Amino acid sequence: MARTLRLFAPPKRVIAPLLIVLVAVVVVLPLLLSIGWAAGQYAIEHTTDVEFCTSCHSMAPMAEAYRMDVHAGRSTHGVQASCSDCHLPRESPVSFIWAYWQRLVGDAWVEFVHGPEVTDWKALRGDRESYVYGSGCLGCHARLLEAFPRHTEAFAAHKSYFLEETQKSCVTCHESVGHRDLAAYLNKNN
Repeated sequence: MARTLRLFAPPKRVIAPLLIVLVAVVVVLPLLLSIGWAAGQYAIEHTTDVEFCTSCHSMAPMAEAYRMDVHAGRSTHGVQASCSDCHLPRESPVSFIWAYWQRLVGDAWVEFVHGPEVTDWKALRGDRESYVYGSGCLGCHARLLEAFPRHTEAFAAHKSYFLEETQKSCVTCHESVGHRDLAAYLNKNN
């Protein structure tokens, strides 16, 4: 009987485990990653909308002030910004997810451990630049720069911002944006 020359022939006991690994890598891993991505996307969408964000007792004054603001859809255009449009950065998916988890943990801590009654909400307004992101503002107001030739006063006020000559953010000057008369609502609830 003639022998055939085999350059490479794995033993039969190795083929089955290799097929299992191959199927796991090619089929199961992408499937699990897709399910995880979809679940994460679903969770983020349902925990960054206005209804969810304003459901906590600690957010009552902010919710009331928001409902009175043009950003809640009270403008002639009817455009509504959600909480995450302003309070989560839009520079990159990584910065968005990182800030999302920081905000989620921080807000849960205030609501369930620290207590909203103890939190100095007025003092936190002084630090608004750290939790309101200009990238969120520019998501809706992206064409602001194009409007400036017609509005020279508005251009003069925003020139250093767009030329990146200042460290100011949108909320440095627009203190109550998104939450009309927030100070009054904070006083009412304290």
